[in-house]
Amino acid sequence: NAKYGVYWLIKASEQGHEEATKILQDCLSTGTGISEHNFAAVKSCLEMSQEEKLARKAAKKLFESMSGGESFITSKQLQNRMLQLEEASTSDNKNSISNEDWKNRTDSGEKLSVDMLISAASTYSRGEMPIIQAAICLDVMPSTRHKISQAALKPLLHIYFLYQFILDSLSRYHWRVLLPTILSHLQVAFWVGIYLTFGFETLIGLVPIAVYYISFAFMVAATCHVLNKKRDFYQFRRWSQLFIAYSSGSNLNTEEAEFQHCCNNLKPYGLFFSSLLIHLITQPIMPVNVIPFSELAVISYIFTFLCVYNFAMKDINKERTSIDFLALLSFSVHVLAKYPYETDTVVSQSWRFIDVHVPTFASYVVGNGVEFCLNFRALFYLVIPAVLFKMASRNNFRGIYTTFIPHCVALAWWQMAILTSEGATWYGLIRSALALVGVVCFLPLAGLATILLPAVAAGKYLADTDEFLHIFTTSGLAILPIVVALYLGKIRPIGTFGTILGWLQVILALSAGCLLIWPVLHPRESNHDIDPFHSSLSWIKFREFCTDKTPEVTLEIPTQLHCLELVGAPIRWEGKVIASRISFVNNPLMNILNRLPRLLRNTITCTIGENRSKCDKIKQPLQNENKNLEMEPRCDLSNWNRYEFEVDVSMSSSLRTWLGADGTVTLVTDHIFTNFTKMLTENDQIWFAGYLRGSASGLINILQPKVTVYEMGCLHCQNERLRTTIKVRNDSFSFNIQDLFNGVKFVLNFFLNPIVIFR
Repeated sequence: NAKYGVYWLIKASEQGHEEATKILQDCLSTGTGISEHNFAAVKSCLEMSQEEKLARKAAKKLFESMSGGESFITSKQLQNRMLQLEEASTSDNKNSISNEDWKNRTDSGEKLSVDMLISAASTYSRGEMPIIQAAICLDVMPSTRHKISQAALKPLLHIYFLYQFILDSLSRYHWRVLLPTILSHLQVAFWVGIYLTFGFETLIGLVPIAVYYISFAFMVAATCHVLNKKRDFYQFRRWSQLFIAYSSGSNLNTEEAEFQHCCNNLKPYGLFFSSLLIHLITQPIMPVNVIPFSELAVISYIFTFLCVYNFAMKDINKERTSIDFLALLSFSVHVLAKYPYETDTVVSQSWRFIDVHVPTFASYVVGNGVEFCLNFRALFYLVIPAVLFKMASRNNFRGIYTTFIPHCVALAWWQMAILTSEGATWYGLIRSALALVGVVCFLPLAGLATILLPAVAAGKYLADTDEFLHIFTTSGLAILPIVVALYLGKIRPIGTFGTILGWLQVILALSAGCLLIWPVLHPRESNHDIDPFHSSLSWIKFREFCTDKTPEVTLEIPTQLHCLELVGAPIRWEGKVIASRISFVNNPLMNILNRLPRLLRNTITCTIGENRSKCDKIKQPLQNENKNLEMEPRCDLSNWNRYEFEVDVSMSSSLRTWLGADGTVTLVTDHIFTNFTKMLTENDQIWFAGYLRGSASGLINILQPKVTVYEMGCLHCQNERLRTTIKVRNDSFSFNIQDLFNGVKFVLNFFLNPIVIFR
């Protein structure tokens, strides 16, 4: 009897009876009626929350109402039922609709069993989107394909579809899709190619720029993910309406599930604010000429109003819309507090009635470089925390997850819009606005552009070639995409070759972009020599500066200290080559591979290295004596060596010898000058430019100083193929601790300005 009692207690508890749940808990504690057959069911029932039980009960009743005695319902039925509940305005309408569910049965859509609905209810109670949501399309989509004519006649609908497409593209996939593991070997090859093309120093100099733009891209992607989660929240609320309609008056608390749904989707917010912090830290390090302020300002304004529009909507209903006026008030106060009145000439000269600088109180300097300023504008700034606290304290501080954190995303984008607008120009804003209009309103015309743009780019690239070749090559490139499209249209059905044609357009667009960018990245060499370093320090002046008037005391300490001031001075001298040698060899890849197992090391070495074909003749006589030589790898990584050379140059000439200024200079060159240094011969006349450097002890050897070479050219050389070689300098991208401090101060000013200003 006790076992039967436990059985019925389980059934009653699953229906949501709290008294049955308490009695069942007592039975489990005392062991009354508990056996090995019902222990798992009792344990599962007690671990189930009250809200989950009520949701599962509503799911069963929903299935009974809509199945009409069948073993399944369709996703189309469920979709129509959700839309009916959303449109219903009174409980009478809901009841009348509920009684006629089975009469409106349709067989279109996927089949859903009762177990699938119960599983969806359990998933819903945990704050997660039910899996069967993928089979339900609640967004009203047109039955016909979106064509160019529809985009021209219905531009707003086209903009809405484009907005939905961007959100789905940037947020429906995992972040790992950006760097898929299956393409890891291509990623390694890409970075190795970048390293070999630009060198390590240039790559390090580009790190701040890459971090700046990548962090901004992650901010955009995270915002799209957040907006998509907000849209999913509205879909989640439709499930709440569905389960409430079939809960039969039980106290089903959907707020708990909705709150849990918000907590489960906080990861994009963390990614956004982390990317924002990194972006702000790298802002002071970036050179001003590489930041597109106008484009970033337009993007920031767009995301600002998208976030304000989406996050200020409490609910979405076809007949009424509830607005979160507290969020709008917070944004309005934030605009008044953060608006750049100083840089807006219209406000500062004409609209004096919105000048919030009055009344102005005295500013106080606190400490070193910290200014405390209080005025009427700062009072607006002080109102912001009060409004945000009121927003966060809703529903027993659950508003932190539902409204406060999303609202902070909108405020952050507004602050980004202000920062970027300070460096924007009118022409840049017009250019960005036209680009935005072109992408949004004329996107269907991109197919025509991808066909014509390669022809224009090829014509521009071949402008200096033979006129006959120019005309026929350009015509051929213009006709090729059309011929391929017509051919694919004949051999394949219309609906199957769209993907191939799309990839063809992408390839043609990338090729056109490369043709247009290539002349900018690699301008044609001019016939005149490279301008030398602007320096007035000649060899004779250097000897006079570093040599004491009295020959007996040329190596005294005052003279050495006097000459030490020239370390790092730019020079441009000429001389005759005496000798050249390798001073240092470095192979960073070998240092890494030597730590790997022998078999793996040999495999990688032969993959990316070179074969030792020159050593075969030497090894052959020794293989009979030592068979272990056959086991040694036949490949090496000499092609990965990085050399440092020293070239001795004589500065002697008839005039310098007469003035007593003859001597020898040691030129220190790195791997960039390998080809130039290898082709030098004795008595070649060369010119070189660089910086004076100290010896290993840090001092300048007056008799034979060292020069770090950045430019080197030939005056009279035996090898006529010698060309001027220049080492690219990345002085503008140097990074030090002071830049990090500037980034931290920039972040603090981002949050505390204008009350506390860090200079």
